[in-house]
Amino acid sequence: MNLKTCAKTLLLPLLLLPGLAMADFFNKTGTFESSLALDEPVVLDADTGSGSIEVRAGSGGEATIRGEIRVRKGGFWGKDGDADELIQQIKDNPPIELSGGRLKVGHFSDRRLSKKVSVSFEIVVPSDTEVIADTGSGSITVMNIEAPVSADTGSGSVTLENITGSVNADTGSGSVTLENIIGSVRADTGSGSIRAEKIDGTFHADTGSGSVEVEGRQEGRWNLDTGSGSVSVDLPDDAAFDLNAESNSGRIVIDHPVTARGETSKKHVKGEVRGGGPQLHIDTGSGAIRVE
Repeated sequence: MNLKTCAKTLLLPLLLLPGLAMADFFNKTGTFESSLALDEPVVLDADTGSGSIEVRAGSGGEATIRGEIRVRKGGFWGKDGDADELIQQIKDNPPIELSGGRLKVGHFSDRRLSKKVSVSFEIVVPSDTEVIADTGSGSITVMNIEAPVSADTGSGSVTLENITGSVNADTGSGSVTLENIIGSVRADTGSGSIRAEKIDGTFHADTGSGSVEVEGRQEGRWNLDTGSGSVSVDLPDDAAFDLNAESNSGRIVIDHPVTARGETSKKHVKGEVRGGGPQLHIDTGSGAIRVE
């Protein structure tokens, strides 16, 4: 029996065991939960190198943080003891710190730990908590917050719902979904779609590759840019705005009465709708544009 055949013979029975997943060889998991009393509004600063972050509003005066820890063992046949010890270390001393009006979650004092573990957080805070959420790889969800929100992930989706306050959503690779936002909004993705509903305020959307869909009422300038992808805008029937829409390769359809200003073409439409108002600027390198 040669070495390759021997390896297959050893591995096959393991793969056939009921309920056995390859991930079981590589990871150990554990959880922790902590609650803190809050006597004043705070800024939540949540950070994880690899893992998801979910933030939602709860009752006032308290913050609850639940963490799910995942540890990659040293090798295919690594010992469970090392992973178990690391999980217990984090459970005994979770990365949570409240100081000077700032609640820091996921910031390990020993940076070596952050390279060995992945922690996903579920965080419940008062609705008036400002939120800053950052993950290297993982999704971010924030809901029902009446304060500014900033969400940044290197790779993963961003979902923000029912936010009263300025919003900044940024992902290197992943989609951005926004719903019921009252305040200025900025959404950026290197590769992924941006979908926004019930937007009430200024809005800036930029994607290198992906579509942009937005519905709402302009209370300031809307600037929508995509390198490659379609743009669709849904405004009220009585909307009044200044339009500047340009597509290098794609059809432009405007379902509102436009009074042209300057030269227009199939690739570029510029003018006033119902006497003009906030600027609606749309630019796509390759994709159709529709305003209805």
